[in-house]
Amino acid sequence: MPITIKDVAKDAGLSIATISKYLNGLPVRAENRTRIEASISRLGFKVNYMARGLRTNKTMSIGILLPLMDNAFFMSFAVHIIRALRKQGYSSLLCDNAQEDCKENDMLDFLLGKGVDAIIMAPNSVQSEKILAIQNSGTPVILFDRPLQNQTLDTIVSDNFMGAYKAANHLIEYGHKRIGLINGGITAYTPYERWRGYKKALEEKGIPLQEDIILMEHGYDVSSGYRRMKLMLDLDDVPTAVLVTNDLTAQGAIMAINEANMSIPKDISLIAFDCESFGKLMKPKLTTINQPCQEMAEHCATLALRRINGDIEGYPIMLTMPISMDIGGSVTTVRK
Repeated sequence: MPITIKDVAKDAGLSIATISKYLNGLPVRAENRTRIEASISRLGFKVNYMARGLRTNKTMSIGILLPLMDNAFFMSFAVHIIRALRKQGYSSLLCDNAQEDCKENDMLDFLLGKGVDAIIMAPNSVQSEKILAIQNSGTPVILFDRPLQNQTLDTIVSDNFMGAYKAANHLIEYGHKRIGLINGGITAYTPYERWRGYKKALEEKGIPLQEDIILMEHGYDVSSGYRRMKLMLDLDDVPTAVLVTNDLTAQGAIMAINEANMSIPKDISLIAFDCESFGKLMKPKLTTINQPCQEMAEHCATLALRRINGDIEGYPIMLTMPISMDIGGSVTTVRK
């Protein structure tokens, strides 16, 4: 005879309502969660998701829309959020928009056509009437990495300003004053915040901004990082340090440094965003600015499940999560 929710409640010594809250992804007390999970494991309880979907008019699926698939941060985010949702019995539909507004709209229509219960996404631009319309139609939308401008939606981001500020200050502490920046186009939220952090750190120390080594353009890929670093290295006055705000552009920048027979950090110091895994393979290890990818994903999953189940407490939530710096050996004191 199959194990039921009543059996789990009896074994755990809790009410059926508490067990139901847990199974639907709603918050329960930590000690109750431990007892429920122990009972589920002990009894071998399995949720009948098909029956639940018919009963609740839910598909038990959530759409995840990324700007890119070849970005380390976004793929790591996808892995963590898929795992978090799977634990609650939800499947995930993963799509990307190739950083194109028209494709983003197509992918949103695709996910809605699949009847997803919610959408978790990093929007391509700071303005989107379509995203707001989806939220207003009753399908919860959780934004991550970047908010929409002047819109009220649940949003979870990293403290990009402070990450770049810390990185630039770290380079300044080692005596660097000619600090290059390889960044995305600042019409987008994330590169704009990183630009602000870099700029603030230099201004506080009275270091003038030097436009010939501040290279910002749309698109994050290896070739653009290589090309922009090569432009810096071809200058008569080469920067003594460079901050790169993306993992793929950092890889291209390192290729250009290696091709020029230069050494990190002997000839040039380097700090990069989101290169934690790749940076550990370098010798010396790359100093990196790291976003709390797993924590962001888990927060998004929990928030999506709350909204699906009608919990609108705190709406809209705007959560900014701290960024950490992992100090390696890619920064050294500037040569006199």
